[in-house]
Amino acid sequence: MKEFIPYLDTTFEGVLTPIEWNESNEISRYSLFLDNDEEIILQFRNKWKKKFSKLINKRVQLRGHFKYSRNYSKREEFCVSHIKEITDFSNYPTWLYPQQLSKTIA
Repeated sequence: MKEFIPYLDTTFEGVLTPIEWNESNEISRYSLFLDNDEEIILQFRNKWKKKFSKLINKRVQLRGHFKYSRNYSKREEFCVSHIKEITDFSNYPTWLYPQQLSKTIA
């Protein structure tokens, strides 16, 4: 994984996945699974809650920055500042998205 400079905006693409639920059975924490099997834990404001819930298990592009420990020795959560769904799969290998391949063949 590339090196990160604290508070520098970075962009990632991956699949948005819920990983934690609260007592009310609402999703309280998400992660972004990248193509190289890495997982990024996300921190988001309540304004993203509705948008995130619509994009569960979909491929998205996130922009934001990492929150670090006080002495920058440990990278913590990724603070999201922008999210968008990826709908154009033409630049991705078809083995990643077999449902897209079947649509183009039919």
